[in-house]
Amino acid sequence: MKNFNLVLILLAVIPFSLYAGEYDAEIEKQQKMIAQDPTNLDAAYQLGNLLAWDGRYDEAVAAFQAILTKEPDYDDAEIGIARVYAWKGDQDGAIRKYEEILAKDPKNFEAWEGLGSLALWVNDFEKAIGYFEKALDLNPEDIVSLKGIGRAYLGRGDRRQAEEYFTKAQILEIKQTPLPLIVALSLGGVFIVLLLFLFIRSRIRKRKRDLLRMEIKVLRYALALYQQKTGKRPLAMEELLNEKWHPPGSSEEKPYLEGVRRGDRGFLIDPFGKRYWYNPDTGGLYSITKGCEKW
Repeated sequence: MKNFNLVLILLAVIPFSLYAGEYDAEIEKQQKMIAQDPTNLDAAYQLGNLLAWDGRYDEAVAAFQAILTKEPDYDDAEIGIARVYAWKGDQDGAIRKYEEILAKDPKNFEAWEGLGSLALWVNDFEKAIGYFEKALDLNPEDIVSLKGIGRAYLGRGDRRQAEEYFTKAQILEIKQTPLPLIVALSLGGVFIVLLLFLFIRSRIRKRKRDLLRMEIKVLRYALALYQQKTGKRPLAMEELLNEKWHPPGSSEEKPYLEGVRRGDRGFLIDPFGKRYWYNPDTGGLYSITKGCEKW
C-alpha cells in the first residue's frame, strides 16, 4: 500500500485535531493542494476521508474513485470506498467491495479487518473471529483485529478469551506509543517510571471500562432473553449461569449466561471487582463502580 505509514498518521491525527464545524476549512485546504498538483494522490485520499467524516458519503466515494482512475492499484482508496459504504449503512455494498479487494489481493489485511467489523456489527461472532484472525495472520500487530476478536468473545460470553485479546491489544498499544519510550530512554529515573506506571494504569482502567460497558450489554441481553423465554425475572442474576435454553437451530442447551467473573461469595462482579446491582422487582441491572453507575 502506498505511503502506508503516512496514511496511518494522518488518519490518527486529523480527526482529533478538527473541532466541530472545521471540516469545511480542512476540505478546502486539501482541494487547493489537489488543484495545485493533481498528481498528489495522498491529498486526494485525505480529501476522501474528510468528506466521509463530514457525512458527505457520495462525494467521498467520488473522491476515492477519482484516485483509482489515476492509480488503479491505490489500495487505500478501495478500502476507503468500502468503509464509506459501511458508514452510510450499506453493509451489503461494503461486503461486496471488501470481497472485490480480496479477490485481487488476498493479503490485504484491512479488507479482512473490515469484514470482521461488519460481522461484529450484526453479532455474527464466529464469522467476525474468523475474519479478524485472517487479518492477524497477515499483520500480527493489527490492534483493531485484536480488539475485534476480544469484543466477539465478549459477545459470546467468553470473558476469559476476551480479556486475553484485549490484553494483547493493550500491550501493542503501549509498544506503539513512542513518547513514553523516548522519554524513558532519554531521561530515565524514578520520575519516568512513575509516569509510565500512571500511563499504563490509566490505559488499563480504560480497558476495564470498555469491558464493563460491553459486559453490561451482555448481561442485560441475557436477562431480556430469560424474561422472553420464561415470562418472569430471575430472583438473582447468578441463576442465569445455571438456567438453560435451546438456541435456534441447535439441539443442545446452553446457559443464558457464560464467562462472567464471580466473586468469593459467588456473586457476579464487574471488571473492577465490584458486585453488579440487580433489582428483581424492576429488572434493573447496573454497576456500582464509580463513574459507571448510569450506564
